[in-house]
Amino acid sequence: MNARDGVDTKPSVTIYRSTLCDVPGSVLDHNTRVMFEQDMPDDWIDGLPPGTEEDEALTKEGERGKEMMVVFKRGFGVDYEEKEGSPLLENDIRRNAPGMTWQEIHRIDLDSEFPLGDY
Repeated sequence: MNARDGVDTKPSVTIYRSTLCDVPGSVLDHNTRVMFEQDMPDDWIDGLPPGTEEDEALTKEGERGKEMMVVFKRGFGVDYEEKEGSPLLENDIRRNAPGMTWQEIHRIDLDSEFPLGDY
């Protein structure tokens, strides 16, 4: 977000984690969530064995079913409106569905064995 909006605009990303396991929607209630922080060394990705996709602390018994919510706040004064003719980001699903509406993309993506997006 800093690279996109500029550090001076103070964009933020906050991650919340539910305190309850297997209670859908609990992360939406401020009484049943906490801010989630994880200390990661600069070279954290280099230490992962190939194929590692899960954090053991988050996937152990009693932890896996706790919801997470990520809140992105754009920087102050940033004009984030998509302009006519704006280039698509590299992994934008619309690259694979030119001229289609969101409803058409959504329907195809849900029904397809091979979804349009790589996200």
